[in-house]
Amino acid sequence: MLLLFIAAIVPLLAVITALAVRRRREGPRLLCPACGGAVERDFNACPACGTRLRLSCPVCGEPVRALWRACPHCGTHLEEDPR
Repeated sequence: MLLLFIAAIVPLLAVITALAVRRRREGPRLLCPACGGAVERDFNACPACGTRLRLSCPVCGEPVRALWRACPHCGTHLEEDPR
C-alpha cells in the first residue's frame, strides 16, 4: 500500500517542482500600463494597443520607461503621452 502511495505521489511532486522552477525562470508576467495586455520584457511597444514601452532620454540617451515623467539619469523632463 505504501509503495502504491509513493508511486502516485512522486510524479505529482515532480510536476509541481518543474512548474515552480519554470515560473521562477520566466519571472513575473508583465502588463502594458495603458491597456493591461501581456507584454514581454524586451518589447518596445504593446502589441495590443501600440503604447510605446521603451524610450531613450532625448538628452543623455539612457533608457527610460514610457510613463516616467523625468529621466532618472539626468533629470530631463520627459513627454507624458507615450503614444
